[in-house]
Amino acid sequence: LILEISLKKSILMKTGVAVFTSALLASMPLRVDDRQEPVNAEANNNEVYAGIAIGSTKLTSDFKVTKGSKIDDSDSGYMLFVGRELGNGWAIEGFYADLGEVEWSGKAGDKFALGKPAYVVSEDIKVTASGRTMGVAGKYSWNVHRKTRLYAKLGIHSWKTKLRVSKGAGAGPSDADGVDAMGGIGVEYAISEQLRVIVGSDNYVAEDDFVSLTYVGLRFGFN
Repeated sequence: LILEISLKKSILMKTGVAVFTSALLASMPLRVDDRQEPVNAEANNNEVYAGIAIGSTKLTSDFKVTKGSKIDDSDSGYMLFVGRELGNGWAIEGFYADLGEVEWSGKAGDKFALGKPAYVVSEDIKVTASGRTMGVAGKYSWNVHRKTRLYAKLGIHSWKTKLRVSKGAGAGPSDADGVDAMGGIGVEYAISEQLRVIVGSDNYVAEDDFVSLTYVGLRFGFN
């Protein structure tokens, strides 16, 4: 029996609110200056940033259920990232992503396909695969509005999957790993000079399979 399933859980974030008071100014003339610098989508050159994103994952592979057996190829996942703006829209970004879990189960007599070859399950089986990865990507962003910019990234990642067969022949754990390409697209919206909301989708190659992470998150800049 040949199985190839390659492939996460949520994290929470919080921000603080600073409140300040001023005293000993009662006798001094005060004037409120309501002129404020507008928030701009353009990030500062050499700015270091970090962030977190959560979302859902989806596995795309040659594994197809043809009769009886079931596969759950979607899950939740998250990503942690840190980067640096290089100027002219370019940045470099490192990341760690938890790509969730895939589960396949079948009973004796069920059928599945791995590419063109078809197989019949000889005895009841249950397989769970979880994946995680880390890597680095080059990123390019361009403004589409005063507070909004789009981005695209391309890089490499080192992935690892843990495969657990809980029923049937070959029951027990098994690991796989590799290095492959990844890419992604997304949009940033500047809430302030340091804080941005991001929405996007990253896609990871893992041998002959593909895993996508569609996410929403926060990006914090450090000038």
